[in-house]
Parts: sequence; C-alpha cells; structure tokens
Amino acid sequence: MSAEQTRKAAQAWVKQENYAPVPMLQSIHGAMVEARLPTMPCGGTPLFDSDIGCAYRCDTCFAVIGSLGQSNRCKEINRNTP
Repeated sequence: MSAEQTRKAAQAWVKQENYAPVPMLQSIHGAMVEARLPTMPCGGTPLFDSDIGCAYRCDTCFAVIGSLGQSNRCKEINRNTP
C-alpha cells in the first residue's frame, strides 16, 4: 500500500446499514479497520478492541469474536454470518 493510499484509508469513513459514519481504527498490523461491524444475529455488536489491536469484542458478552471465551450458543447462532 502506497503512502497516498494509507493516508486516504486513515481518513476514510464507512457507512453502516443505518448510514451513520463509522470511524476507522488502525490495527497492530497497520491496516485500517472499521470501529464496529453490523449487529450479529445473536444481538451483539462487534466493536474493535483497540487495546488488543487485532480482534473484535462483542458489546453484549464482551468475548472476543470466535474465541474460546465466546459462548457456544453465540458461535452457533452467528456461524454463517459474513
């Protein structure tokens, strides 16, 4: 990624389903990621965990998405979610 592309990515805003702008955050790898993702079928919203820098955490149960800490019920409900 060129410096110009990186600069543009840092200034990017992504529109969600409700058209509210979502800020982009920088991961530990330098990539720009959305601060939050669309609400999952289980009802939780994945929020980027900037303390870890490389994972999304559910705002309902606070588990890292896809981790051992996420309940099997949530994993099953969210299995086919993109």
